[in-house]
Amino acid sequence: MWLPRKVFFEEKALDYRRGREMLDNFKDRRIPVEIIKAGGRVKGRAAGSPLQALAEAKQTLAVRVHRAREFSSCRPSAHYQLPLSSSCPGRCEYCYLYTRLGKRPYLRAYVNVEEILDRAKAHMEERLPEVTTFEGSATSDPVPLEPFTGSLAAAIEFFGRQDHGRFRFVTKFSQVEGLLGLKHGGHTRFRFSVNTDRVIGE
Repeated sequence: MWLPRKVFFEEKALDYRRGREMLDNFKDRRIPVEIIKAGGRVKGRAAGSPLQALAEAKQTLAVRVHRAREFSSCRPSAHYQLPLSSSCPGRCEYCYLYTRLGKRPYLRAYVNVEEILDRAKAHMEERLPEVTTFEGSATSDPVPLEPFTGSLAAAIEFFGRQDHGRFRFVTKFSQVEGLLGLKHGGHTRFRFSVNTDRVIGE
C-alpha cells in the first residue's frame, strides 16, 4: 500500500466530508499535513538533482477541489477524462506523465467527487441518445489513492446506474479487491498493465 510522506490540504477541501475523512486518516497515520490556500503552492524540500526532486514529488499528495466545469477530451479511448486524481506514485520509465505534468509531478486527489460525477451526468445528457464514455486514468493511476479517497468506488457505482454512461481506467497496481464486489452494472472496464517475471527481473 502506497503512503505519502507529506500531504497538503487545500482549505476548501475540508468543506467536504471526503476531505475531512482523509485528513483524519492521515493524521491517524502520523503523516505530516499542511493546510494551504486555494490554488496554494505545494512546496517540497530542496532537492539536489532532478531525479531526487521527482522521487520526493512521487511521495507528496495535494488534496484539492476540482473546479473546471468542462471536462477535457480523451480521444480516441473515451469521450472525456473523468478528473478524480492526477499523477501516480509509480516510476515507470515509459510513462507519458513525465512530460504531461511538467514541474508538478506530485499526486493530486480531488474531494468533490459527487460534483464531478454531476458534471459527468450533464455531459452525458448533452450527447443523448448516444452513450458517453469517461476515462479515469488519463492523467493518473487512481488505484494507489483509492484507500484514502474512495473515488473509484463512487464512480463505478455511479456509472453502474447510468444507461448512457460508461467508465474505464487502467492500473499497474494490484490492490483492487475492494472494487470487485461493487454494483458496476457491466458499465466499467478495467485494463491492467502487467509486467512478466522476465521484465521485473531485469
